[in-house]
Amino acid sequence: MKKIATKHEIASWKIDSPIERWLSKRADNSHFWKRVYVNYYRFFDKEYYNKGLSLIDKTIKLFVGTVSPKERKRYVEDMAYSLHRFGCMFDEYFAFRFELLNTSGRQSFITDKIRWDYYDRMNSRENLELFNNKRKAYEIFREVYKRELIEISGDEDFDEFVSFFDKHNTIIVKPKNGSGGRGIFLLEKEKCPSARAAFEEIRAVGDAVVEEQIIQAPEMAALNTSSVNTVRVPTLKTEDGVVIFHPFLRCGCGDSVVDNASSGGILAEVDAKTGIVITKGANEAGDFFIKHPFSQKVIPGFQIPRWEEVVSLVNKLAYIVPSNNYIGWDLALTEQGWIVVEGNPRGQLLSQYASRYGIRSELEYYINKMERVYMNDT
Repeated sequence: MKKIATKHEIASWKIDSPIERWLSKRADNSHFWKRVYVNYYRFFDKEYYNKGLSLIDKTIKLFVGTVSPKERKRYVEDMAYSLHRFGCMFDEYFAFRFELLNTSGRQSFITDKIRWDYYDRMNSRENLELFNNKRKAYEIFREVYKRELIEISGDEDFDEFVSFFDKHNTIIVKPKNGSGGRGIFLLEKEKCPSARAAFEEIRAVGDAVVEEQIIQAPEMAALNTSSVNTVRVPTLKTEDGVVIFHPFLRCGCGDSVVDNASSGGILAEVDAKTGIVITKGANEAGDFFIKHPFSQKVIPGFQIPRWEEVVSLVNKLAYIVPSNNYIGWDLALTEQGWIVVEGNPRGQLLSQYASRYGIRSELEYYINKMERVYMNDT
């Protein structure tokens, strides 16, 4: 038996065997075979299964609350089945309303586990370092970042940091290879005893990049003043040109300095043609919002400012790295125009959280239209 997904450096979530495939097909239409399918994993992948039980309990408590033993048993069976059969993480089970969907409906979603294979089909793995390493990405996209950025990895960078710190009253610190907004924090010069103290605070988090703070335009700041609120604009490069694929708005909440959904932010799908928000806001805890809970700004119908400039910008960005067909661009609006926060060659397609609509078949359609010269053989 072969475990799937180790090549992506994520947890192996599926056993590749004829028996597993045979059981999975029968589990789709029978509660009895679903139970057999789950027990197959409980027996042959006991450690992974048992670790999942505590996560299932935490997720049930978050989304549903207290349940009876009978209800818990039903959830455990269906959530374990959904994980191994459809690559569905436990929070996605509730966010995508898997409990209400048949096999066809569940297969329509690009779940967290299956998305990794799509990245390999669309992009060159050799380019991962170009984007994951924030300093390398800055060197490539410096013109559209439109702000200063330096890297700090040791004491030899102190003199460069002092020069940088002298020029900027507020800076943003990001772990060099971080993601999801985790570990990001803001440093204000007036609150730091000295440049050395600021430098040591940064060094305490390990290797990091330090950026000039983005001052966003008032139209976007109105959504949540403490965070830079961005738009994630995924681009697919096809034989017919660039396709903007289910973009979404990202807003911070409260006093958070980041807008990532994984850090408590709110997201909402944006119409690719008009730049108008077309869903309620949603977070990863399964809450939905007509109005932003802090700013009270109405989310559905919000017009992303200067959308035609967004479209023009990403059409150019998509071709900068030729051997990548998919990038999720995070863009921020300043008073001087739209700028790039970062590009994500493996960015999640989170519009599904807000729309509760699966977009897997649509992505398959565009992959079939991608320029073959750029496709991987893996």
